[in-house]
Amino acid sequence: SQFSLGIGYQSGEGIPKDAGEAMKWYRKSAEQGNAGAQCLLGYGYNDGDGVVKDEIESARWFQRAAVQGDDEAQSALGTCYANGKGVTKNKILAHMWLNLASAQGEEKAKKNLLILEAQMTSQQIAEAEKLAANFKPTMELAPLQPSPLTETGSLPSKNTNQTLRPYDQSWNDAFDASEARAIRKYPALTDESS
Repeated sequence: SQFSLGIGYQSGEGIPKDAGEAMKWYRKSAEQGNAGAQCLLGYGYNDGDGVVKDEIESARWFQRAAVQGDDEAQSALGTCYANGKGVTKNKILAHMWLNLASAQGEEKAKKNLLILEAQMTSQQIAEAEKLAANFKPTMELAPLQPSPLTETGSLPSKNTNQTLRPYDQSWNDAFDASEARAIRKYPALTDESS
């Protein structure tokens, strides 16, 4: 499978190690909904391993895997929210994602959750726990459009003024959709104190 090929390129087992090729195959698998590939793409963008470092892109891939119930992606996304890495800093959403990952036994999430709780009010923790209790995994947040792609489907070069596809903004809007729905439903989610 595409995901397995990505793992092979990342580990160098049976084929030459190549982070760029690994990310290419993870992306193919991730675009088909594979949460494990989505999570590994998130780490690739977070670390700049095989792709250009991009915290926003990293958080987007973590979110796609997290909404499917992937505990490692939930932990990573919670850390993104806790630190404001690729997303707007929000302790309540950070707690929600770390709590979900902890409930599945993710050890880093358990440790980070304890650190985060020391920085939160009891009201914030209660709101986060309410969100976690109401969470239901889904297959996909929304169809993800490649970004930023030109009309030809390739990444724009630095020395050109190629036009971006018109749906790039709608992709950004779709990424924020789950957070926006949560804020409408739970107005106390706005964490202005962070």
